[in-house]
Amino acid sequence: MKICSICNKKRRSDKFRKWSRITIEEYNILLKKQKGKCAICKIDKDPIGRKFAVDHQHKSGKIRGLLCSNCNRGIGLLQDDPKIILQAFKYVEKNYGKF
Repeated sequence: MKICSICNKKRRSDKFRKWSRITIEEYNILLKKQKGKCAICKIDKDPIGRKFAVDHQHKSGKIRGLLCSNCNRGIGLLQDDPKIILQAFKYVEKNYGKF
């Protein structure tokens, strides 16, 4: 059975909302506010070709911004913990270019 384009668009929108916590329209508004760039590194295209990830605070669910896959994974692997992220920053800053 073929699905009409209107129904298919709604299904994609519902799937996007469930996965990302926001609608496609809300995503596009946020992307426009960020001038089409990752909120951290400011690149305008995800390195692996995905849409920017909807970053959120895991305890409250509050949306923080849109991130490229590298930045999203990076802060996730650092447990979204500002202390750990700051320590990582200090480590890289101290050792940058020493090799």
